[in-house]
Amino acid sequence: MCSSSVAEYADAYKAVKNALSYGVDYSNGACFWDGADLKFQGEKHFRYKRGFQFTDDKHNIYNVASPPPRRVSKRNGSYDYEYESTAAEGGTVFWKLHDNFLKVEGKKQCL
Repeated sequence: MCSSSVAEYADAYKAVKNALSYGVDYSNGACFWDGADLKFQGEKHFRYKRGFQFTDDKHNIYNVASPPPRRVSKRNGSYDYEYESTAAEGGTVFWKLHDNFLKVEGKKQCL
């Protein structure tokens, strides 16, 4: 994280210091995030195509429509969404991989 203007990214630097010193995880375990691109790209957005679910209405800070469930079925189960929201702060929505997706696909969370 480098910038010629530390003041421009003061909150980002505070968040990094907090994370590196094992502080409070304000993202609630998120591995991914989006900003206004979630609204402006709409159905073309990567996460929209993969499927996401807001776990709390407060996370939908851009008032976007959730994508329809994908209904992916495999040998060891099924899932409707790949991502689920964990928090929203400022102009950022935070995400992690949905538990059902992890189980069915045999993947691990980014942590």
